[in-house]
Amino acid sequence: MSRIILNNNHFLIMSHVDIIMKKKVTFSNIKFVRLIQTRLEFNFENFICDLWWSAKDYTNFKVDAFDEMLKFRLKYPDICYNDRKDILYQPNNFYDDNE
Repeated sequence: MSRIILNNNHFLIMSHVDIIMKKKVTFSNIKFVRLIQTRLEFNFENFICDLWWSAKDYTNFKVDAFDEMLKFRLKYPDICYNDRKDILYQPNNFYDDNE
């Protein structure tokens, strides 16, 4: 179904889809501003702590990994170390410790 409309002395043929799909554009009065610090504004002591892992972080990672490997070994004693490591720490392995 089409509709013929007279607009500024021109005939426009509008299809059914044109009639149903009316597009609107709106603008918001709210602006979002994100300030980016300059190099001089950084607190480099905190910056280095946030950017790199500390020795304490690595120790915590090792302890957590050891505990996780132990729990997995107790739950699945027939799986060897390398397979456990792959299952726990390689992407695309779907192990859920809540099972």
